[in-house]
Amino acid sequence: MAYEVLMRKYSNAVFATALNILSDFHYAEDIAQDAFFKAWFRLGELKDGDKFGSWLHTLTRRLAIDWVRKNKWKRFESAENVIEFSETETVEDTYILQETRRSVWGALNQLDENHRLAAVLYFISGLNSREISEFVGVSKNTIESRIRRAKLKMKKELFYMAGETLTEHKLGAEFEEKVIKRVLEVACLNLPVSNVEASTQWYVTHLGCTVMRPPQRFDDGNANALIRLGGGGPAVWLRESSDSVKMDFSRNGGNGLTIFELRTENVDEFYEQLGKEGVNVFDRQNSLPCGKYFKVADPDGNTFTVLEF
Repeated sequence: MAYEVLMRKYSNAVFATALNILSDFHYAEDIAQDAFFKAWFRLGELKDGDKFGSWLHTLTRRLAIDWVRKNKWKRFESAENVIEFSETETVEDTYILQETRRSVWGALNQLDENHRLAAVLYFISGLNSREISEFVGVSKNTIESRIRRAKLKMKKELFYMAGETLTEHKLGAEFEEKVIKRVLEVACLNLPVSNVEASTQWYVTHLGCTVMRPPQRFDDGNANALIRLGGGGPAVWLRESSDSVKMDFSRNGGNGLTIFELRTENVDEFYEQLGKEGVNVFDRQNSLPCGKYFKVADPDGNTFTVLEF
């Protein structure tokens, strides 16, 4: 899904935001997961898609601050006092590592929150100065100035020691998989259709969707069915409606965004197949970072994207 692209770009920036407040790698990762999880279900609040990064930064910061207040957490207390022993290291090695960590966090703690955040983002976000500035919501010159001042105040040796310590804990694909799994376990889209039986058959026949609950009609006139997109995709309620308005995520009168994405190993082959079956498909595209994809409309005009992976 497109959300994975955004998560891949911002996961460590979100992690850094939480880490700057909590100074604990494990709890910061938990907050980062919560931030992406909540952001998925609150995307409707975002009025400008170009502001996703700064919106996500604000959301993460609020979650971290709320967590601190709720748990009466003392910043840097964990990082300075907790020793984590490893089976592959001697007690002496672990002690040296812990002393290094204490020195690093002690130096970081001398910085004010803004300079500390700039430094932590510099080390682990994977973003350049311009992207960090957009994420935090300040100018590029301000970010670069904060990084320079952090380097001077921490002294060169400690600054690079901090880089080594923080980089070791950067998030990767496993983090993204955890978040996507959480989203897919609860995500359930509601899709208006004119005929629930016909739509269920269409999604099964053309897209290979599985039926989780067959179409049902009720005494009050309502009718619906529950399908799943792909083997592990989100659940979708097909709800019969007399409204002719199609489902999309258009904003401010702009072009409608597709409501979900499906993946295929061969976009061209799938495109030709759907075309032969009489499915309403739009021109194929090939652009970064999405790669090959095309849009499809169901019989009611609800659109989605087929993406090659």
